[in-house]
Amino acid sequence: MADEQIYNYVRQNLRSGYSVESVKQALASRGYDASIVDQVASEMNRGARPMQQPLVANSGGILDKIKGNRLAVEIVVLVIVLLIAGYVFFV
Repeated sequence: MADEQIYNYVRQNLRSGYSVESVKQALASRGYDASIVDQVASEMNRGARPMQQPLVANSGGILDKIKGNRLAVEIVVLVIVLLIAGYVFFV
């Protein structure tokens, strides 16, 4: 196979869903340098649209997470009051 034929072979097989490893093994079994698969895969990835990363809000501490949730704040305050009362009455 000429170089262009190898590139086309690799591209076609990767697009068909074969794994990089299986294409490498196929080329190696025929005596070709398997590193060409990495080069072609890299070129294909550069041409692909990058996936957009989702925007992540500032993930602060627990207080930031419960801020605005009145029920959660009331439960936290109740637990703290019960712990203090339990300590005072049972110690």
